[in-house]
Amino acid sequence: MKTLSVVSKSSLVCKFVYMLGTKRPGSEEPLIPIDRMPFGLMQYQIEFFSSTNVMQVKVPPDFMSWYETMCANFPTPFSRLFNGPMWSGLPIDQQKDPLTARVNVAAPSLRTIERRTVSSEYSTDPEIQHLKEAHPNGRFWIKVDACDLKAALQESTRGIWNGDVDMVDGRVAALHKEYVDRKALMNTNIGRDQLLQNVVKMVDLLKEDVGFLADGLEKADSDYRKRFVKPPQQILMVLCWERIEFNTLLQQAQGFLATIANLEDHLKQNQPQTREVATCLKSLKDDKFKYLHNLHAKRHQPAATHVLVFLVSEERRNRKPYALPVQYIPYKSIRDKHVRDYVKTIKEAMVSAGMKPVGKSVTDGEFSSLRTQGETRPLHLWQLIHDAKESVSRQSQQTLLKMLIKLGEDAHGAPIVQIRDEAIPFELINELDGLQRNNMSLEDAVTNVRGKLVPEGYHPYPFRRNIPESFLDKLRTLVAT
Repeated sequence: MKTLSVVSKSSLVCKFVYMLGTKRPGSEEPLIPIDRMPFGLMQYQIEFFSSTNVMQVKVPPDFMSWYETMCANFPTPFSRLFNGPMWSGLPIDQQKDPLTARVNVAAPSLRTIERRTVSSEYSTDPEIQHLKEAHPNGRFWIKVDACDLKAALQESTRGIWNGDVDMVDGRVAALHKEYVDRKALMNTNIGRDQLLQNVVKMVDLLKEDVGFLADGLEKADSDYRKRFVKPPQQILMVLCWERIEFNTLLQQAQGFLATIANLEDHLKQNQPQTREVATCLKSLKDDKFKYLHNLHAKRHQPAATHVLVFLVSEERRNRKPYALPVQYIPYKSIRDKHVRDYVKTIKEAMVSAGMKPVGKSVTDGEFSSLRTQGETRPLHLWQLIHDAKESVSRQSQQTLLKMLIKLGEDAHGAPIVQIRDEAIPFELINELDGLQRNNMSLEDAVTNVRGKLVPEGYHPYPFRRNIPESFLDKLRTLVAT
């Protein structure tokens, strides 16, 4: 405490102890929640700087969950700015030591997050049965969203292609086989006859390449000129690079064609210069391999540009993860009808599993045209919100209370209310009744239950903006939600 006082800092130790020792009004919880953020963040900072090696420090689950979410949304920039340089550029013997870390906020490395993701039990199999087991009486929404894909075709040191998304039509596998076969033609540890066959085949393939690249250059040039009048700068830059890449590859193909055609003539002489041809091919090998890689990247176009993700979300969404993916569709262009067909298939599978789907398709942002009510009519998300508010805006306080106040139980243990609304789960009615039995006022019980319908750290959106909430507003918000 003296150290803080010397540098004119507040007495944080006393305040921290006070937060832990003082209970919230009407609750047994301390002022600062210790089972969720930001306590996990504070805990990790304290344990990080009090350790002698960061490998001794275990990341609290709430901090890890929050940090994984941030890294998923802003992968590299967030980690770099949040963590700081850490031990970047330092000798190995100085790493993992908190005293040598150049840190903004102590947090796991991005590589640690990647390893956790790879080793997690997450599966791409659409096993919605687990959702039914977790929420046997739940009501579920189907959510549809899409993400962009960056075009890329990378090759590992073992010759494996990755980084691009196949359209699940086998085309990438066929292209990869052709690529491997063409690389094998550069093998020089063979006899004269086989070498001649390879050279002849390379000449034929390069002639095909020249035709393909010439057509590609013509199309790229045409696209560039069409967009040149009023172009967005980013699109114009992409089209310009497309022209340059096709032109460069075309020049390389023409150069290789002239060289290898000349080698073919040397092999067809009365005294074939086999050794000289093999030496020349060996010197061309690295450049030819780079050319083949770039050529096949062009041949792979167009590949999938987006992935459409179908998710299922429990209606209350008060636990992470809020939505679980059940199907992925890579695509370049897709019609709304096809999306609705996929949604219908998922809905049928949910009904077969005994689940209750209450919303057909809800998405965010630019995919608003895919929102549907029924099976055909497009519907914006704001329309759903409007419909929910409209359904309760003319309901009186007494009518809403008749939907929520428990009068008793039926033979199966389900709560009985004066007016039954299928959208209100039994758990909510029982919870409201339990809070009242624990001497909580009706308004406080409604406020408490309503707060649990939104994720932790968030507050319910008011029924009317910029107007102090009344008890009737809280009831309307609760029933509409």
